Amino acid sequence: MGDRMLGPLVELDPDQAAAALRPWLGRTPEIVGLRRLTGGCCTNVFEVKPRGDEPAVVLKVSGETGDAGLADQYKVLRHIRDETRFPVPEPLFVDTSGASIPYAYLILERLPGVHLGEAHLDLSQREALERSMAEAVAELHSHTRSTFGRLA
Repeated sequence: MGDRMLGPLVELDPDQAAAALRPWLGRTPEIVGLRRLTGGCCTNVFEVKPRGDEPAVVLKVSGETGDAGLADQYKVLRHIRDETRFPVPEPLFVDTSGASIPYAYLILERLPGVHLGEAHLDLSQREALERSMAEAVAELHSHTRSTFGRLA
């Protein structure tokens, strides 16, 4: 599937990004960085950097308001963060109403690092990373559908 979008393409400008962050921050930030990230299949994914001490965040934007999938994703990520050691970004805020911008969106912690394809790892580092990832995925698979069914 790669980087091909299944949902509508959304173009986001700095004013819209600031409006999306306003309910989470409690104020309207000045946006000094906004770039599209790759990997969003059903949503559009952006890195948003406010001016000042606020960290960069990831903004997942659905092409439609009322997208319950983003609210569900917020709940699942919260559960995974709280109940497992699987490394996922902290879900910070979700709004599917269209009140701030004409889209549903989810704000996530921007994890440090680079895309694995851009990482310069030697063989032993790569093996250690893959072992750690395998252990985390194995633990994640111990959580069953009934676990996530309770989140609705």
